[in-house]
Amino acid sequence: MYELKAEKNSGFTILRHSGTMLLEDYVSLRAELEGHMREKNVHKIALDMLQTKEVDSSGLGALVAVQSVGVCSGKALFLLHPPQHVLQLLKDTEIEGFIGILLSEEALAGSEALANSMTDFSE
Repeated sequence: MYELKAEKNSGFTILRHSGTMLLEDYVSLRAELEGHMREKNVHKIALDMLQTKEVDSSGLGALVAVQSVGVCSGKALFLLHPPQHVLQLLKDTEIEGFIGILLSEEALAGSEALANSMTDFSE
């Protein structure tokens, strides 16, 4: 069982996750995360995992699926405050570079400033 609370900012959304990311959470978690990823004015999502208790391979699969949706639409998912067991799971599955890792909200602000300074060639 999990809960997500969204905090919107210009260009990014912080989703505060609490609870689990397990097989029984997969379908609803993926759908909810993808819904946020598909929002028009959102370019980055930071999934705050400070209150995340447990993640299994199904939970990781949901994150990978959401990141794939983001990549296809020029958006990105970042894991904010990921627990050590999540970092180890990413390493063990050899996908640690596929999803961005942010260890603090200050790092998110820095990544937003960097993104704003870059030219968007898609327009």
